[in-house]
Amino acid sequence: MSSPRDPRGLLITEEMYINMCTDIENEMGVLEGIEPIECLMRKDSKFTLCKAKYTKSEYKVFWAIGFDRETLKVQDVSVQW
Repeated sequence: MSSPRDPRGLLITEEMYINMCTDIENEMGVLEGIEPIECLMRKDSKFTLCKAKYTKSEYKVFWAIGFDRETLKVQDVSVQW
């Protein structure tokens, strides 16, 4: 699931992020642990990859989160489960 577009042109809002987390929690359970995979540095951004384990599933969830390097604000989120 990639992050939806905000009507104002932003990639993701706090409300959208919370809704994604709620959807995952409803289906996968409560977050049990996070395993970092890699942090990819770009000119203007930082892309963090990690695996997360939830209580209701034996499968891990893949998170890819893009941050602005200066403000550290989340620019993009991709979640696969």
